[in-house]
Amino acid sequence: MADNPLSPSTPASRAPSAGTSGSRFSPVDPIRVLRQHLWLLVAAMVVSVILGGGIWFLLLRLSPRYTSEGQLTITGGISDPYQLIQQSGGMGDLGIELIDTFIKNQIVRILSDEVIEGALRRDDVRATALFRSMGDNTRRARDAVKGALTVDRIKGSTLIYVTYSAGNIADPPVILDAVLAVYLEKLALDSGRESDSVRLTFVRERDRAEESVRQIEEQIKQFTLQNDLSALETRNHEASISYKSLAEERAKLLLELETVREIYVSLVSAQRSGRVGHSPQKVAEVDMAPSVAIRNERIMGLQEQRGVLLERFGENHRSVREINQQILATQQEKNRQVDKLLRQNDAVMLEQARSQISSLEAQLQSIQPKIDESRAQIRDLGLKLEEYRRLKERAATATDRLSKVEQLLNSMRIQTDRPDSTQIRIVFRATEAELSFPKPVLVIPGVVLLVLGSVCGVVFLRESLDQRVKRSQDVSLLLDCDLLGVVPEAAEDPFNPGDVEGIVRIDPTGLLAESFRQARVAMLAQMERRGDRVILLAGAQPSCGTSVVAHNLAISAAYEGRKVLLLDANFLHPTQHKLFGITVGPGLMELLDGTNRFEDVVVRVDTPPIEVVPAGYASGSALALIEGGAFGDLLGHLRTIYDVILIDTPPALVTSDASLIAKHTDSVVVVIRALQDKRGMVARMLRQFRSHGTVVLGAILNGVRSSAGGYFRKNYQVFYNYCQDGAAARSKDIAAAEFVEATVEDE
Repeated sequence: MADNPLSPSTPASRAPSAGTSGSRFSPVDPIRVLRQHLWLLVAAMVVSVILGGGIWFLLLRLSPRYTSEGQLTITGGISDPYQLIQQSGGMGDLGIELIDTFIKNQIVRILSDEVIEGALRRDDVRATALFRSMGDNTRRARDAVKGALTVDRIKGSTLIYVTYSAGNIADPPVILDAVLAVYLEKLALDSGRESDSVRLTFVRERDRAEESVRQIEEQIKQFTLQNDLSALETRNHEASISYKSLAEERAKLLLELETVREIYVSLVSAQRSGRVGHSPQKVAEVDMAPSVAIRNERIMGLQEQRGVLLERFGENHRSVREINQQILATQQEKNRQVDKLLRQNDAVMLEQARSQISSLEAQLQSIQPKIDESRAQIRDLGLKLEEYRRLKERAATATDRLSKVEQLLNSMRIQTDRPDSTQIRIVFRATEAELSFPKPVLVIPGVVLLVLGSVCGVVFLRESLDQRVKRSQDVSLLLDCDLLGVVPEAAEDPFNPGDVEGIVRIDPTGLLAESFRQARVAMLAQMERRGDRVILLAGAQPSCGTSVVAHNLAISAAYEGRKVLLLDANFLHPTQHKLFGITVGPGLMELLDGTNRFEDVVVRVDTPPIEVVPAGYASGSALALIEGGAFGDLLGHLRTIYDVILIDTPPALVTSDASLIAKHTDSVVVVIRALQDKRGMVARMLRQFRSHGTVVLGAILNGVRSSAGGYFRKNYQVFYNYCQDGAAARSKDIAAAEFVEATVEDE
């Protein structure tokens, strides 16, 4: 469904004006542009078709080209069955590469000077129009034929196609047949010579391969005589076993040496720190020593005597105390003797560990030369075995090389004896010459695409570089303000009401009146949301239609039942008194300078009920009066009386009046003239108002013209049809009601 062209389309989010208005390019709707310039594109297409046909006809008369085609195929020796069977491990790819190389070589040979000059020596070629036009100059004729001859391969096949083009329709088949015939003749002569040369090359290669095999076999024989292979392998095996045994023994000695060294270090450390710990076994061995055993027996005897004395005399008897002292003294002697014996044992253990370390180190030193000798023997034996293995590999490689050369010689012999051994043969000779240039299916569409592309490029470039505000989308997308309404150009109205001045009162059901009503609804809704009463209307430059928009908005608001006051503050070019048919003064100027009271200057209009204050008789003190406090006090007083106060002002970018008056108002509504005001100009006006702290309530786009191939105009017609249908329905209802009423009265 098409959108209402009168309704403002405000997107949810807009780019800021600072970023968009300064852009050099405007966003372009390609569908709209194409529809808008549809007739231009249709005309360009018609012209381009005619132009393409004319160019094709001229090319056909002035420089036609006729082409004949021939085709060759690769057969015989290139597709060798023996080669395909015997090759493996990537040789198939090598075969494809050889075929490609062979085809490229044949293309070069066909285009060679030798082949072309041979064709030019034939009588039928010398009789062609090309040769005659060269004045028997063979070199020029050769260059001309070579430039018009095309040789290429059909991708993915073994086919070669050859074409020749000329301006005379009779020349291409003759010249192309001659070139192919000469090429095949030379190929047949060269093939025999090349075959003999290749065979000789392979025979020499076979002889070299046989000599290489013989020399390598002799080297293997000499090596076998000098070295008994079975003994060599046995010695290598025995050396490996010996080396392994010595290595294991060395590893065990190293492990044992490490263990003994750890024991020795721990004993030395404990002895130095006095923290020698002795096992119960060591202590028991020391207790068995004679010196310690005698003292143990004496202690036992003393303890027996003590027991007898305890039973007889008790614990505190002098005899019991004496024997206790003897037991203690004997125990101390025993402990000293035990410590002495343990220290002697520790010294013995240290000496034994030291001796064991020396022994193990000596064993390691004695076994190392044996290990080195065994390793050297293994290395020497391995080198000899590796030399023998390399000789065997060389022998196998040389034998394989000899086998391949013999197979290639056998394959060449078989291929030469085959009846289809010819490598190149003709698939078909030169065809009848056909027109290859110019072709209408290429020339005419090409010219059409070129012309249409150029026209579209110019149209889109012009549209992108156009900085003017033309549609509601330009305001919504490019300027940071709400779009309150769209007022179409008067000529867009299908019923053409003429002037827009007072259209809301003259034609209240018309298209233009409806556009002002919609703008009024949006403006009043914003005012009620903000609580505004005083609205300034301003345009960027003259001819924006600010006065007419203010006039119609005021009348529309009055029709809604609002108490409206319209102030004409355009002292340079006052307009409202003309639109309402009243005198220019006394007016606002006399009210501000105190000459008249408000009741003396306000003019009341009955239909609709609206009050107007004309501009008055301008004087040089207008700006001073506006900047003074009188204008602000006046608006403060009027706010208490009127619902809506609209102020008509001069262009904001031409004079400073609008900016000065805006300081005393609640908000500003900017009027933008479609196809006149530029985006940068409108953005500058908005920045000017906002720099003074003025709130921009929104914008009204005035004088919008239909675009996109009459898209809006169709919507305008739909609007009028809808209104007329509603009016007709209301007329029928009224007529029916009057008929019923008359019938009742008759009865």
